[in-house]
Parts: sequence; C-alpha cells; structure tokens
Amino acid sequence: MNVFLLSLIMTIVMATTSILYTVYKNVIENNISPESNNTTVPTIDITTNIIDLNTSFIQETDKPTLEPTTLETTITTENKNENQTTTLETSNLTEKNNDSPTENLSEKTTSEPSIIYYPACDSSYISLVDALKSIGEDSSYSKRKIIAELNGISDYSGTGEQNTELLNKLKEGILIKSKSFEEPKTQNEIKETETEKINTNNTITPFQTIYSQSKINNMIQNLEKNIGKFNSKKETLVIMASVLLNYGYELAFTSGILGNIFGEGQIGKFESSARKDPSTLTKNLKYMNDNYDYLTKYSGKFIFEISLFEIKSILEELEAKGWNEGKFGLGCVQWTGDRTLNLVNYYLKETGNTEFINFEQACSAESKLIIYELDNGYKTVYNNWKKENSLVDTEDAAYNAGIIFCKEYEKPFNMTFKCIERGNNAKDIYNIMKN
Repeated sequence: MNVFLLSLIMTIVMATTSILYTVYKNVIENNISPESNNTTVPTIDITTNIIDLNTSFIQETDKPTLEPTTLETTITTENKNENQTTTLETSNLTEKNNDSPTENLSEKTTSEPSIIYYPACDSSYISLVDALKSIGEDSSYSKRKIIAELNGISDYSGTGEQNTELLNKLKEGILIKSKSFEEPKTQNEIKETETEKINTNNTITPFQTIYSQSKINNMIQNLEKNIGKFNSKKETLVIMASVLLNYGYELAFTSGILGNIFGEGQIGKFESSARKDPSTLTKNLKYMNDNYDYLTKYSGKFIFEISLFEIKSILEELEAKGWNEGKFGLGCVQWTGDRTLNLVNYYLKETGNTEFINFEQACSAESKLIIYELDNGYKTVYNNWKKENSLVDTEDAAYNAGIIFCKEYEKPFNMTFKCIERGNNAKDIYNIMKN
C-alpha cells in the first residue's frame, strides 16, 4: 500500500513538472504571457535607449518623433544598500508626425515679480515728503507719482488721503520701491543684449533716418546765415534745430518746434516779466516774488549763474503745495510746474549732481528732455501732426506743426492768437532752412 501511494505521488509530480516545463517553453519561445490574454509584448533593446541628461538630441528624419514623458525609476547604488528614486526624461512610444511643429525655443514663461521695498522710516513723520527725504529718496511729485503707481494708486494727484496711505506703508516697511519680472531670455534676446551698445554718455540716439548729414548741415547753415527776425534767439534755435533734425524729425515738424521756442524762451533762461510793478504781476509770479524775491533774483536771468540746489529746493516747496500757489517757466520751451522740476533734475544729471551748470550741459539737458517728452507723455503731438499732414515736406505742414505743438505741448495763455503766430514763425523758419 505504501509503495502504491508513493508511486502515485511520484507520477503526479512528474506530470505537473512536465506541464510547467511545457508552459515555460511556450512563454520563452513565443513571448506569450498567460496573464495577458495572449497579447504580444514588444521587446525593447535597452542599449538603444541611452539618454544623455546634459545634452539634447536630434531625431533622425526617417524615424517617428517621440513625445517626451517623465519616467520614475529605481536605481540601486553600489555603495549603499538603500534604493534611490530619481526622475529621468525619456521617450514613450507615442508616434508624432514629423510635420508637427517643434518646440518653440523663443517661448518664455513669466516668473513671479521680484519686489524691493523701501526701508521703514521713523513712525513720527507726518509728511510723506519729509519721510521720503529721511531715507534718502527723491520726494518730488513726479517720483511720488511713480511710487504711488507701484503701490496700487493709479490716479495719484498728491491728495492728503493718498499721501497718508503711502506714508503708512513706508512706516511699516511695506512701501514698494520697485518690481521686476525676471524672464528667461530667448537666444535672439541674448544676442541682442550682447551686441547692444551701452549708452554711458546718455546721448540721443536717432529714431529714424531722413536726411543725410550733409543735407542737415546745409539746412543748419541756411538758418545761421539767413535767420533774420529770429536773430535774438539764434544760438538756441540753431542748437535745437541740429538736435531735432539729427534725431530724425522732419524739417517741417522741426520748424514747428522752433517757431514755438522763439515765442517761449532760451536755453537756461528764467521766465521774465516786463511788469516791474509787483502789484500787476500774474498770480503765480506774484507769489514767487512775495516769497522768493523773484523779480530781483531770477526774472530774465540764466540758470548758469544760479545754484541748482537752490532752485530745486524752491521747486520742491512749490510742489508740496500742489503747484497751486506759485510756479515759473525755465528753459527754451519754458517748462513750468512739475516739468520745471524734471528739467532741473536733468540739469543735475548732466553736472553729476554738482551745484552749477554751464551752457553746454544745459543744451544737452534741454535737448534730451524735449526728445524724452515727445517720445513719451507728449508722443501724440508728433503722431497727430503726421495724421493731419499727408505731405510732410511743405510749408503748410510746418505751419500746422507750429499750431499743434503750441496747442498740445506748450499750452500757453491766449492760445488762439499764439498758435497762429507760432504757426507763421514755423512756416518762415521752414522756408529759411529749405532755401
């Protein structure tokens, strides 16, 4: 009996072994998995899928392009018993048509802004202007307007409520000084940055090329030789004509500006009053004379003989009052109010923040400020002139330039009369320079 049972058990074991061997043989020879419903599993030669993590690779043109995917795999190190998990970028088996667009290498992603805050001021300050000065910051109206916009006040006008809001933030150390978005550069941008000329001298770069240098020189010579009735401001007109033409403005538009300059001022000159009786002065000049002895110290004089620090201090006091009490004109276009303060800042930049400026430095500062304003806050002056004049090289275009510049840039009192007068000046200057 025992022999019989042992023989039966041996027979069963041998039969089972034979079946398992047959199944195993089928799996090896036919790549059949009993658990996969006879689905064929592709064989991948891992030696052909080596990826260099430090370099990109180019697909051969006769092979399908593979979509990138992320594969998490386990790597066992030789010196450690523990396993490390790392993420590799490899390729899946999803085919993509070779005609599909490749990755856009010029595409950029926007990063979070980098924010810099002002250091907190002392909590005892009740004036935003004084608080900004205490931390060494420019407290001018134009600067406060920029600060306000950075801190969510888009319509800043210097009201007490707006200044208090900014002051409170400054006291808490949360007043934003600057924001910048650091974005990855495209290859083209990198090349542009590498070849960009650094303008260390703050010179004026032309925005378009219209005339040859010899043509410009001829026009300037015509103005110098035949200036006629405009002789009293010859130096200023010749300098500004050269600047504007070399920058790329048309002769007619340049003439429109010059026609207004002749009706306004000279480089570095303070607004003058023909009224010697203080009681007959305009409201603004009366305030200036009552508080700063304007008629004696400044009227009709030039900035070259006055301390820039002194003038800036006066302007900041006037600005703190919202320009409602007093103001005065300065320079070839008689910048007034907030624009006068901008001009003085341009003066100081030219002098390297020293107290006195010379004529050449003032010429440079005023030229740059006119160009800057026409390219920014007053850019509609040029655009509107271009829209209204299909022919830009005519005396009519010069006349219209004189009127548009007067109405939209200068905005003087008695505007109707002065616009016509300056339009005629522009037409005469155009003809002098063109002849």
